[in-house]
Amino acid sequence: MTLLPSGTPLMRQPPTGRGTGGAYLRLLGAALAWGGGAIAVKYAVLAMPPVAMAFWRYLIAAVILVALLVLGRRSLPKLGDLPLLFLMGLTGIFGFAVPFNAGLQFTGAGEGSVLTAFSPFVSFLFAAWLVGDRLTVRRLAAGVISLAGVVLLVAGGPAATATSPNRLLGDLLVLVAAFNWGVYSVLVRLIQRRGVDLLDMTAWSIVVGVGLMALVLPFEPRSIEWSAIGPDVLLAVIYAGLISSVFAYLWWNEGVRRIGPARASLFTNLNPVAAVIIAAVVFGERFLPLQAAGAALVLAGLAIANVQPATVVRVSRRLTLRPP
Repeated sequence: MTLLPSGTPLMRQPPTGRGTGGAYLRLLGAALAWGGGAIAVKYAVLAMPPVAMAFWRYLIAAVILVALLVLGRRSLPKLGDLPLLFLMGLTGIFGFAVPFNAGLQFTGAGEGSVLTAFSPFVSFLFAAWLVGDRLTVRRLAAGVISLAGVVLLVAGGPAATATSPNRLLGDLLVLVAAFNWGVYSVLVRLIQRRGVDLLDMTAWSIVVGVGLMALVLPFEPRSIEWSAIGPDVLLAVIYAGLISSVFAYLWWNEGVRRIGPARASLFTNLNPVAAVIIAAVVFGERFLPLQAAGAALVLAGLAIANVQPATVVRVSRRLTLRPP
């Protein structure tokens, strides 16, 4: 591969140790932010078409992040880093948000969540190929259990409302988004190995994504209904731009840096869990038993992928040897 500098060794295992707890908190924070973002987008798309919603959301994030770069007197990215930054913007920003938002016009949100849950398997494969992060049976089993949890979470909720004749197209678009997100998580690790700073990689990849959205925005058939944009829609867009794009992407990228894309990727499946819990707390929607079982399976998949057997043995020994 030419994406890594000459002579850069491939690490067979992602680094662990100090800071791992902080990585999990950041990934959890990103999942919560994206879960709330799903609800925010649900409001915003009533007045804004999918590409326009994605464009304004990430434009807000780009302005904030570039302002931080200017205040920090950061230099422009190096020429050798531009290909990876472009690929990050193409996959994790443009290639995720646009097909995902467009796909949800034709397929149900729950069905979209299930299809998005395939993105960890993409990360598993690309992490094994590009960064030497070993593909194990245990990791695949964790992915399957987590995917089953998302299926239960969706099946245990309200009945699907997607009756569009273009439902298959919607499913394919969501699968494209899931594939791109899985690739993006691995690209984060690759560009970090080149020594690119967290803020720089996040800011410039979002700038690339916004630029690509600007190119296709004029071709979107549906226009913005400005009369329908009230304070609630504006707050939804601001939330999606600030919390779900600035903070969530910074947290996600840092979490990937610390524990690797394969182990981090399963946190994606916490997004629908977070959305269901937030909807229950904020809007009073019922959190049904089957949904709770699905959430438990998602957490079990995360534990299987991230908790080392040696850690479990040490904890059990301490509990066994502890005097009553």
